[in-house]
Amino acid sequence: MKEADGSRVFTVMNDRSQGGSALVEGGIEYMQHRRIPADDARGMGDFLDETDEDGLGIKVPATYFVQIFDEEKRNTQQRRVLHRTMDPPQYFFNFELKKTGEPKFI
Repeated sequence: MKEADGSRVFTVMNDRSQGGSALVEGGIEYMQHRRIPADDARGMGDFLDETDEDGLGIKVPATYFVQIFDEEKRNTQQRRVLHRTMDPPQYFFNFELKKTGEPKFI
């Protein structure tokens, strides 16, 4: 969300797909995991009621990143958070490395 004058911005990001809307001015609704007891005629064709082995609604762990900032004074951190969340560092090790001589350059 952005203030009417365009200076302050409020962002929310999380680590998974989710739905969201702003149904009323100044309000935000996020749907992390939706459960409905019957088809809501909104495209799925069946009801959504995923349960665990005990018959309870499944738990969906999520991490939310909230940022409130002034665009005129600093940049958003959205891209940095996105890369840290979706593209974490990957480490590769080779324990079978053998030195075979001088490297050859073409």
